[in-house]
Amino acid sequence: MYTGFEPCRKINWKTPIPLSHISAKQADYPLDALPDIIKDAIQSYADYGQQPIPLLTNSALSNVSLSCQGLANVARDDVLISPVSMYFITVASSGERKTAADKVFGKGIEDWQNKTTKTMMPEYTRIKNEYTTWSIKRKGLLMMIRRLATQGYETDQYDGYYDQVMLEEPEIPLLPKLKYEDITAEALSENLAKEYPSTSIWSDEAGIFLSSPSMQKDNTKFVALLNRLWDAQPIAIHRKTTGDIFIKDRRFTLNLMMQPLLLEQMLKKGDGINRNSGFLARTLLAYPASTMGNRYYKEPFKNVTEHLDKFHRRIKTCLSNTQPVDKYGFGYIPTLTFSKIAKEAWVKYFNYIETAIANEYHWQSIHDLASKASENIARLAALFHLFTGKQGTEISTDHIESAYQIIEWHLNEAKRIFGETKLTQVEHDAKLILDAIISKNIVETTSREILRVTPVRDKGRRDKAIKLLEKSHYLISTPDAKRTKIIFHPTLFKTAVTV
Repeated sequence: MYTGFEPCRKINWKTPIPLSHISAKQADYPLDALPDIIKDAIQSYADYGQQPIPLLTNSALSNVSLSCQGLANVARDDVLISPVSMYFITVASSGERKTAADKVFGKGIEDWQNKTTKTMMPEYTRIKNEYTTWSIKRKGLLMMIRRLATQGYETDQYDGYYDQVMLEEPEIPLLPKLKYEDITAEALSENLAKEYPSTSIWSDEAGIFLSSPSMQKDNTKFVALLNRLWDAQPIAIHRKTTGDIFIKDRRFTLNLMMQPLLLEQMLKKGDGINRNSGFLARTLLAYPASTMGNRYYKEPFKNVTEHLDKFHRRIKTCLSNTQPVDKYGFGYIPTLTFSKIAKEAWVKYFNYIETAIANEYHWQSIHDLASKASENIARLAALFHLFTGKQGTEISTDHIESAYQIIEWHLNEAKRIFGETKLTQVEHDAKLILDAIISKNIVETTSREILRVTPVRDKGRRDKAIKLLEKSHYLISTPDAKRTKIIFHPTLFKTAVTV
């Protein structure tokens, strides 16, 4: 290691950009980007329950998605119009209190569904009985028409009766069924076509869902169904046993919490179909650092229940304001648009993300996930608009800015999660250099020494890796006539060195 440098002036270090592949350190979640009603509920509960913030946030936002998805669509322009529904996957080991978080933030939806079902039940039962009577009458007429026709008699009079009976078919109210867990693709399709048109797949133990017969035997088909539901595209299914099923104007949220091994299995399943099909690209992934071992008991603060109650009241209000539904789905649903300034902000981020996809230093290795980021920004901004009860149909620039911060965090998180299997060559080399200098406690060195003390022995690859590390604020390089002096960020080492 070179040690012949003269003392230099004090360096004003910038905080290293959390290139998670390289630093192996998760970035802090941008909690302040969330609307106060969501942020306060998460922060106050986190102080008590002590689960990782990303875990709690994914749980909260999935409930926001489910409660608001029946309120509006969001338009990025006159052509690009989409639902506001979102997909979430959280990876956490057993013992991270996933179930507790899911129960706490899902209370508003559970209470609303139970109360609404109880209120509707008398009318539901009455009309269901009417439907039974109507069905008997319809079948009786059919039998009469069939018997007369086989005996050679005219059936015109009964045909008219049958037409009239068909017009009198009672419409059974749709009881809300907002969450499914252990369900096959066929059952989900049929329920979506015939039951409540706003729902989700939801599990705090995703192994139940992932081990279902459909996901095990025909993973490709189920993933394709989930992709179509995210886009809210019509789906026509033709089956000999169940007849034709047509799914249109439905809204669907996904929230899965799983252990790390299940994520590995998902990535390997069917030669990577879950990622290669674009399914994972539609999700907001989080794999938070564990808090186990530091969660000493705390008494709940008073504001825990105050903030959570406020959050749950808003959840129930949004569900109660869901657009009218019938067996055909959402017959009408309004569309949110961007304000002029918000549109400019969204276009700025759209173009920035597109540039970053082509950049080997940035999101090239997760180009599939980044390609959906702009749409997820629009959806999340729309959810913020709806959940905070903003008036009008124009989304503000503040919500676009906030949504971008959160989506950016998830992109960096996805890059960290997928690890070295998706590293570019320059990222891989940068990690090798960083690991070597940290393990050997090399605070200062030269570019020549890097070839000797690290596994990177090619000058061209070394220079690209140094450029990436410098751009990301992990080091400062100072070339002179004889050599290039390299100083690494002091916070990388156990014993910080002030330079």
